[in-house]
Formats: sequence, structure tokens, C-alpha cells
Amino acid sequence: MITVEPYDDHYSTVEINILPVVYEGILTKRMGLKVYPLFNYQINPEINNSISHTGAGLSLPVYFKEREEILPYSGLFMGPHLGYTYNQTDMNNSLTYSADFGWNFLLKEKFAFIIDMQYGRTIIYNKTAGINVPHLGVFAQFGIWL
Repeated sequence: MITVEPYDDHYSTVEINILPVVYEGILTKRMGLKVYPLFNYQINPEINNSISHTGAGLSLPVYFKEREEILPYSGLFMGPHLGYTYNQTDMNNSLTYSADFGWNFLLKEKFAFIIDMQYGRTIIYNKTAGINVPHLGVFAQFGIWL
């Protein structure tokens, strides 16, 4: 996961999640539970590179196509997403709430390629103030269903 934060104090910052592991469990024949850690390494030519954001994301993807008993989910999905991070560089918290939608392409019985987009809002806050900014995330993922 690669993130560019236009509202960050350090405008030219690029962040890479160095722990890009996503777990998606089966809740029903059409709904999953997706959880992932955020452990971002900040790259910026103006300041020292370091770990910046730490946190987690949670999504409830609802698939339009019902899964078969032995196969993982596939096809079009959408659902709610929540994310929380603490920015160690700027010492603030952020809470993201968005719609999560995309397509899960099942390549073989256990391998998948996922295109995922999030659209919503992020509340960035510290002890004294908070701002509410737009959130747009686009992700391309390869997955192995265990």
C-alpha cells in the first residue's frame, strides 16, 4: 500500500505500508471481514525518513456474487470501511470512514488479484484542533486464500 497525503504538513511525503498483510475472513456466503495493519514508512527529501503512521483498517465487503462452498469470494464487492492511524511525525490521530468498493478477480482456485477503491472522509485531530478532509484510496493487491 502506497499513500500520498496532500493534507500532510510535509506535502511531498510518500508513505509505504511495510507490513502489507490483509486478512479476509468469511462471515456469510456474500459478506467478508477484512482487517489489515498500517505500519507506514515515510519517505520525504525534506525531512528524515522514518516510521510515521501506525494503525489498522477494517472493511466489511459485501459481494454481489454468492461464493461457492470450496472457493473464496470473487467478483464485484462494496461495503463500509473504517481506519485509524496515529501519525508519529506530526503527533496527530486520524479516523477514516469511507465506502469501499472493487473487484476480486479469482485467478486460480487460491490466487486472486483485487482492485479496491475507498471514497469518504478523514478526520485528523490532536489535543487542540481537528480537520475533516476528503479521503480517496486506490489499491491493487495480490492475494492467496488459505
